Amino acid sequence: VVQVDGKLRERLEVESKLAMDQAHVSQLAKASAKINDRLSGASYREIFVPGKLINFVAEKNESRSV
Repeated sequence: VVQVDGKLRERLEVESKLAMDQAHVSQLAKASAKINDRLSGASYREIFVPGKLINFVAEKNESRSV
């Protein structure tokens, strides 16, 4: 399962051994057009649950004007 900001965006089928490797799953997810379009130009962090899901969460800009 691939999520962007906690919302399901894609489902990938990955061999069970490879599903435990965050770098491999992240690369596969980013290769998907649906995911790539949503991530372009944004800074994000990854939440990875081995064998279950990867969630790309947009980082919020914490600089505020006073």
